[in-house]
Amino acid sequence: MSSYLRAIRLVNFRNYADATALLSPGLNIVVGDNAQGKTNLLEAISFTVTGSSPRTANDSEVVRWEADFARTEMRVALDGDGGEERKVAVGYAPGQKKRPTVDGAPATSLANYAAGGAGVRVVTFFPDDIRIVKGRRPTAGSSSTACSRRCAQPTPGPSASTARRWVSATNCCVASVTGSPRSVRSRHGTGRWWTSANNSFGDVRRPCRSSMSTSLPL
Repeated sequence: MSSYLRAIRLVNFRNYADATALLSPGLNIVVGDNAQGKTNLLEAISFTVTGSSPRTANDSEVVRWEADFARTEMRVALDGDGGEERKVAVGYAPGQKKRPTVDGAPATSLANYAAGGAGVRVVTFFPDDIRIVKGRRPTAGSSSTACSRRCAQPTPGPSASTARRWVSATNCCVASVTGSPRSVRSRHGTGRWWTSANNSFGDVRRPCRSSMSTSLPL
């Protein structure tokens, strides 16, 4: 069995005063109302592994209102339930350096810790990453830009106007499938044009995603 996150504790992190989540191998689903801390839980996982937040460059924002510090702790099963367990934690107080620890011992440096020195890695996707559904311009454009920067053989991406049209049409398709009250009709249309544009954008993104996926540690 592969490694998995067994437990995470959040102390004075965002809206959590002191909470612990116990997880199981495989798929874990967190359900809750809006603004109750689901995304904060994901952020805490990333914060604990890398020593920084992927949502803000201002570390003090993760500290709970009127609290003096924030701390996150994780227990990771490295080889299934019967294998070795790694305990990692990060403590932070505004105005002070972060204090990452591995199995109770201080990390040699935050840079080393963030680079994987803790022996734990994580990949997270946040609501803001799903830009197609939110209808933001960077959806298609960013994919082609990323390809130009990261792929060995970049492929020309779509224009800004084409990207906006594609996002609008895609949102209408999503609305029709999910039964959203939003009008399914779009001034840009959906049918053949969307299919053609979607295939074209797929040709742009596919080589980029393929090249980046091969570099991910397994």
